[in-house]
Amino acid sequence: MKEFSPRIKPEEFREWNERMLEKYDPDVFHHHSNYFVRIIERMRVKAIFRVIDIRREDYVIEIGYGAGNVIERASPCKLFGVDINSSVLRKARQRLNEKVHLFQADAQILPCKDKSFTYIVCSEVLEHLLDPSAAIKEMARSLKTQGAVVLSVPNESTVNQINAF
Repeated sequence: MKEFSPRIKPEEFREWNERMLEKYDPDVFHHHSNYFVRIIERMRVKAIFRVIDIRREDYVIEIGYGAGNVIERASPCKLFGVDINSSVLRKARQRLNEKVHLFQADAQILPCKDKSFTYIVCSEVLEHLLDPSAAIKEMARSLKTQGAVVLSVPNESTVNQINAF
């Protein structure tokens, strides 16, 4: 399933990402024909919001927001989303309208001030990056002192078993 190649050069990453999202649209998992895939996605999103207590005054960003299926479920607060891919940016803007401030950027170089966000959500993204540690450092830099980061990566063996059905 995963088509990551360590031979991808940093200057080629954006184009590679565009090709992968044409092939593996993350929005498909939320509306998948397989009932179990949809249930797992719902459970994953619910788990994210069970561990953070969002208040109206909080600043929340989703790194690698895709089509906005996760961030759209956040309670009323100041919502932001960043993704490197221009096609998912267009899709998310249509879906989320004015609810979320969206911008195109690399998770490894976030265009925000230090200590900007109360909560950072990065779900099923790190495994697609050339340098996940750079993205984690950027999240740490962007996080308010009393903030929290929610990270998740897929369990490849479970994903592969479900895809076999």
